[in-house]
Amino acid sequence: MKKKENHQQDYNFYPLSPNDRIENGKSYFDALNWALNNDKIKNIALTGPYGSGKSSILQSFRKQNTNKKNFIFLIFLWQLSRRKRRKKRRKPSSL
Repeated sequence: MKKKENHQQDYNFYPLSPNDRIENGKSYFDALNWALNNDKIKNIALTGPYGSGKSSILQSFRKQNTNKKNFIFLIFLWQLSRRKRRKKRRKPSSL
């Protein structure tokens, strides 16, 4: 029996990093367009667990709407939390 040298052939690996080619995104894009065209809405948040596609939705939407004047700012809460912890570590302790 011949031994397989490359175990990667046994699995379908793929990165969980965001991409700009989501499938079946029309409902998300419709919702984003509605919110962006509504003057009463000032903030939009996408929530979900890690790997659920939040960043991919935004990147795909941005790619398909390059001719529009809307701006998309991505703020990741885990980054804000990490900065807050760093600031706490830098504070000198009081005696």
